[in-house]
Amino acid sequence: MSRLADSDAERKSVPEAESPDARTEEQEVAAGRTAATPFFALGSVAFVIACAVVVVVALVVLAMYLA
Repeated sequence: MSRLADSDAERKSVPEAESPDARTEEQEVAAGRTAATPFFALGSVAFVIACAVVVVVALVVLAMYLA
């Protein structure tokens, strides 16, 4: 019986507003606690990596041209 009482107490210790089921997707994104990775974040990281690769390739081509 004490196990059941302990699990009920644990469930009640978390406010309902903090549970993911009680919040909308917009609220989760605004709070920064969504499990989904936004496309913008992935796209910006890919863009930065692509820019770095282009700079490195340009430096290599310039070095070969000047050599």
